[in-house]
Amino acid sequence: MVTPCENGQVQPTLLQFCLLDVKVAAAVERCVLSNPRDDVEPAKIDLAPGSRVGMPLDKDSVPPDKLLRLDLAFDGLGPHEIKNGSGLKPGELCTVSIFDPGAEGEKKKFLDLEITFELNGNDRGLRVESFGFLRGREPSGEIKEVREPITRTRIERIQRDFCSPARISQFETNAAECQRKIDKHEESIATINTNIRDRQEQIKSGSDPFGNKQLHEKLKKEIERQIGLANTEKARLKKLEEPLIAEKKKQEELRDLANENAQWCKRMTALFDKLEDKAGIRYLVHVEIERTPVDVVHTTPDTAPEGER
Repeated sequence: MVTPCENGQVQPTLLQFCLLDVKVAAAVERCVLSNPRDDVEPAKIDLAPGSRVGMPLDKDSVPPDKLLRLDLAFDGLGPHEIKNGSGLKPGELCTVSIFDPGAEGEKKKFLDLEITFELNGNDRGLRVESFGFLRGREPSGEIKEVREPITRTRIERIQRDFCSPARISQFETNAAECQRKIDKHEESIATINTNIRDRQEQIKSGSDPFGNKQLHEKLKKEIERQIGLANTEKARLKKLEEPLIAEKKKQEELRDLANENAQWCKRMTALFDKLEDKAGIRYLVHVEIERTPVDVVHTTPDTAPEGER
């Protein structure tokens, strides 16, 4: 008989998790003598900060913690992928990446669930933490996607501080004010261009403002001076337009980003509702004795998470 033990000592309660070799002559048949607890319902997902999923792993009735291994499977998540979902040791985590329900034709990460197998003190079970993928504007002005802890409170704060209807409206107003100033400068530049063309026509026709055919050299120089001043003023107005154009672009990007994040918040809230209402975690806790898995606890109705053992 082979049993899970620690320091060479076998606890009587651990005899329910053992292997029995039955030998008849040269033939050997190995039997798994396991009496796992199998009346545990799949765990609900709770995305509140600090949430835990308790597991019936009383120290006095299961093998030593360091021998326990965990397999996980999930229901009701929608399209997702699992990283490190089987054979978890205490302290290790499984990452479940749920894809964006609003992304068409591509698998784009939307929410990560990090599930840690914890056997510390009274916290014997799973710790669930959530991380969202959200686009934001960096101090440098670059817009990039970041991965950050996400909760319902964080979603509400994003809605209030970054993408409320009032804030989106303010971005629209700011962009419109920049455009108004740009248009005003363009009107002035158009007037200057008309004046320059008139002056150039005077020089070309050889007439002065009074229609004289002979243009005095002095008047020609004055007109050329005025053209120079007009070009200088036009360049000044164009220079003033540059920060206005940049600011208008920034306000439009902030408006578009706020609209995008408003939709993101709606989808994330809907996903939170779905996960907490319909999703579940199935698990199997087992030990391995001489490369043979022996079940300790598993959720009903399956003896093991599908595809994880």
